[in-house]
Amino acid sequence: MDNSDPNAENDRLFKIRNIIELCCKQFQETLEPAEELMIDESMVPWRGRLVFRQYLPAKSHKYGVKVYKICTPEGYTYDLRVYAEKNDPTGTATAKANGHTYNICMELLEKVINSGRIIYMDNYYTSVKLCKDLLERKTYICGTLRSNRRGNPRDVCSKKLKKGEIFSQQNKTIFVLQNGLINVQY
Repeated sequence: MDNSDPNAENDRLFKIRNIIELCCKQFQETLEPAEELMIDESMVPWRGRLVFRQYLPAKSHKYGVKVYKICTPEGYTYDLRVYAEKNDPTGTATAKANGHTYNICMELLEKVINSGRIIYMDNYYTSVKLCKDLLERKTYICGTLRSNRRGNPRDVCSKKLKKGEIFSQQNKTIFVLQNGLINVQY
């Protein structure tokens, strides 16, 4: 395996890219993805020097390499992406307009899209745009929604509720329920 490719100067993972791709290929050949999947991130602990090492104070391992994963309900990894740079890998204007988490989700889901699956995710990933785009491709999501995300329904996000109150809104495809938290479901 040649890991000194001079053409890979923009890829921080070029020395281990083949291993990552081999692992992902094995995951996908071994696992039949369930009807329900989850997208989340995890930290691979690392205290050494590394350009793309992350510091996330809310995680149990505060320093390490951030990995985005799509997993089965049993916890098996189906696919993953290692976070190695701040910019989106495609670098196009469209990719930048969509945002980093949108691009990560679409990239992770490309092998299971158009299959009627339900994807669960937390508020780091969920957006109304992602909901609409995945619904057009017969993929459904369920997750909490950050109230300050672009494209959110303003009257739902700005509503001030008293304890025990619930407010909801829906159109033909999206249902938003506010009960202290904001949830997006199909």
